[in-house]
Amino acid sequence: MISKASPSVWGNFNPVADTIPYRLIWRSHGLEKTGKDHFGLTAPGPIAIHSFDIGLEGVVEKFLKPPFSPKEIYAIEYEYEAGKTTKQDAEDLRDRFIEDFHVALKRARTIIIDTETEVWEVYRHAEFGTNQQGVATDAPKDYVKLNNSYRDMIQLAYDTGVNLQLIQKVKEKWISVKEVDRQTGIARMKPHNTGEVEPTGFKELGYLVQMNVRHTWDREHGFGIEIQNCRQNMDLAGETFYNMSFPELAQVVFPESGEDDWA
Repeated sequence: MISKASPSVWGNFNPVADTIPYRLIWRSHGLEKTGKDHFGLTAPGPIAIHSFDIGLEGVVEKFLKPPFSPKEIYAIEYEYEAGKTTKQDAEDLRDRFIEDFHVALKRARTIIIDTETEVWEVYRHAEFGTNQQGVATDAPKDYVKLNNSYRDMIQLAYDTGVNLQLIQKVKEKWISVKEVDRQTGIARMKPHNTGEVEPTGFKELGYLVQMNVRHTWDREHGFGIEIQNCRQNMDLAGETFYNMSFPELAQVVFPESGEDDWA
C-alpha cells in the first residue's frame, strides 16, 4: 500500500481541484452584424471592453437600460491604422493595451476584446515594424518570442478566472486549383474563391481557447451560434443554437452549473 504523501513532498506542485471553474474563454468569429458583440454583452458583469472597432456603437447602449440594467460596462477605445502608425507608436499601443488588460483582469467578470484580429496586428507591428506597403511584417526569426508573449496574455485569463471573448474578423477563403489551358494544354495553379470565410488573427488562438464559436444570422432563424468545438463539453461540437444568451449557452457547456453561476 502506498502511503499518501504530505503536501511538502510535492514541492511547488499544487493539488488539482476537483471542481471546474465556471468561466469561459472563447473565440467568436463571423460576418459583420451576426451578433458577436451582443452575445458577449449578455455575459455577467462587470464587463471590460477593449475596443479597436466601431462595432459596439448602437449595441452596448441598450445593455445600460432595462431589462439588462443595472449592468456595469467599461470600455476603452484604441485607434490603430497600420499604414499611419510607426513601430514606436505600435509599441506604445501594445504596452498600453497590456496595462489596461491587467487592470481588467483584476476588476472584471467578463472581458471582451473587439477585435483580437487588430490586437494581433498591433503585437506584430510592435515586434517587427512594417514593410513598404505599411503592413506588419512577419520576420520568422522573432516569431517564437512573439508567440510566447501572446500566449502568456491568454494564459492570464485562465489564471484569474474571468470570462474572455476574443472576437476575430473574417476574410474570404481562397485556394489554389489546377487548371489546364485549353489552347496550350499547360496546367497552371490559379486562385479560386471557395465562397467561404475564415477567421483572421493569431493562428493558434483556436487551440488556446476553451470554445470556438461561429456566429451567423438568417431571416428564418435569427442569430445563430455554431459550436465548432468545445474542450469542456465535446458533445457540443457541430451544434447550432439560435438567439441564445451567454448564460444560457454557458449552462449547456457546464450542465451542472445553474443560472446563479453566470449572473
